[in-house]
Amino acid sequence: MFQPGLALYEVVVGTFKSTGTTFAAWCKEAGINETVARNVLKGVSTGSQGQGMVERLINGAGREVVEVSYRVRMQRHLEIIEGAAA
Repeated sequence: MFQPGLALYEVVVGTFKSTGTTFAAWCKEAGINETVARNVLKGVSTGSQGQGMVERLINGAGREVVEVSYRVRMQRHLEIIEGAAA
């Protein structure tokens, strides 16, 4: 369901903020290098370990909230694209 990229990164970071923590703090607590985590969410690192980390980050942020936020964000992008094509 999730396509790594800037949208996913921003949704995950925003979800952490909405729960009262930060992406950096969560990564530190989870023992994950923040730069590596940022790269896998943005799609820079796409290997099998990266996919596992994406899942871990999404679950850490709150899968249900990330899913809803990501879906809304993708719908907005689709509407912009469809409007530009009309």
